[in-house]
Amino acid sequence: MFDKLNKFVKEVSDKVNEITENALANDQRENTEEPEINIDELPLKNIPLADIRKLSTSESLKALYDSVTITPEHYKYYLEDYYLSVADKVFVSKDAIVAYYKNVVEKMRIPDLSSMLKCSQNQMQKIFRKTQTIADLFGVKQPDVYIFQLDMYGAAAEGLSSPWIELYSRSYEDMTDEELSFMIGREIGHIQCNHLLYKILIDFILDAAGYLNNIPGIGTLLNLIGPDRIKQSLRMVLYPWNRASEYTADCAGYLATGGNLLTSCNAILKSVVRSKVLADQSCVKDFYAQVKEIDSMTGYLANYSKRDDVVPYGQYRIRELIRYASSERGLMALKKVKSWEDKNAVR
Repeated sequence: MFDKLNKFVKEVSDKVNEITENALANDQRENTEEPEINIDELPLKNIPLADIRKLSTSESLKALYDSVTITPEHYKYYLEDYYLSVADKVFVSKDAIVAYYKNVVEKMRIPDLSSMLKCSQNQMQKIFRKTQTIADLFGVKQPDVYIFQLDMYGAAAEGLSSPWIELYSRSYEDMTDEELSFMIGREIGHIQCNHLLYKILIDFILDAAGYLNNIPGIGTLLNLIGPDRIKQSLRMVLYPWNRASEYTADCAGYLATGGNLLTSCNAILKSVVRSKVLADQSCVKDFYAQVKEIDSMTGYLANYSKRDDVVPYGQYRIRELIRYASSERGLMALKKVKSWEDKNAVR
């Protein structure tokens, strides 16, 4: 009996190791498929508007330019769909999770939301109008925005039935007008790309994995394998998509600023250091230069540590944003933004 149990434990453990190693190997695609960028050769500066408006539109991107508003195809990270196809293999009980979230979690959040400052035409008008403009640019329903009392930089889109945005109070107090456009644009990008659904599925699945130890029999088996191994393997499969979704959101935020690359990078830096004092004494260029040091750290443990983060390092976020902003698709998307602004007399 014990021989059979030991054999079963070994098979499960080997399968867990295989999932983790395959996920790590696949995840190497995240930062190596496109050429490295030397920030000294591509300074953080905005592209002249006159040059943007003169850009010719290639046949492959003509459909994007001809669209009425900005769509996910204009800015989605090029590996997001691939990582979603990998993560989708472990998404279980989707309908049940969604039903529980809508009928329980969302309804429990209503009293909390009611206690926050809600942006409207009569209060926090600047944020209300900014959200309205960005939502129109992306062709989505204007989400409600609440000022969430939190002493850090950031914002978060929540909800499925009627998504809303929680803007952290420190962001409102300290960030510039265009940095706020970046933060709100990011969350509208999350909403438009339906990221909220998959983020909820990931949270539920990882939470459920944490409760497996409490099930009689299964808990004993997991202790033999290693109680955290299942959850670690799931993170290796699920987190690559989550990081890709953040790269996508950064590109949406960049378009929401009208193509202000330096402002976008400053907003990323502030969201990483989470302190006005630190942000005021930081240099985006030097901060980004640390990416070489991060890239030089290789080996299984170093790569595991990088891939175990739900949000990409700030330096990686800046690198992917620069890549997008300098790509043909990014330039065409920015041309579309400028065309939309001219048509709607914005800015």
